[in-house]
Amino acid sequence: MLVEDMILNYFRKYQDEDSVIYGTLTDEEVSYIERELNVKLPDSYKWYIKQFGTGGILGIWIEGGSPGEIEESTVIETTRTFQEQGLPDGYVVIVNHGPYLMVLDTNQMKDGECPVLNWSPYEDNTIYAKDHFFEYLLCEIIEGIDSFAE
Repeated sequence: MLVEDMILNYFRKYQDEDSVIYGTLTDEEVSYIERELNVKLPDSYKWYIKQFGTGGILGIWIEGGSPGEIEESTVIETTRTFQEQGLPDGYVVIVNHGPYLMVLDTNQMKDGECPVLNWSPYEDNTIYAKDHFFEYLLCEIIEGIDSFAE
């Protein structure tokens, strides 16, 4: 089974009234995000925002964009806000947990993918999290299922 199919199955199974998903993005909208942030986004993240836009299931919130409102995209706005607080060029904020962020390090793109890092404007170091977005997302889904089951 492909990773994409696993993710779609999880979304079908666990999407409920508490889930927030803001629709699918077009290739043009994804390209707009890349131009505005001056980055090439990893393939796995592009797939996700084309499927779900912004949001997620099981308490997971992935920054992305809303169809037809791409100029106000959460991934653009959040990334730009933290760039003013020292977020390095090439980092793209995908999760904002307040004192720390999960970011794509597009400076380390290899074979269409890049690592996910934990970055904070309050710390001097950046912590490696996962090799790529799908790995990060699947771990978050599994943790969400475990929490959901409790």
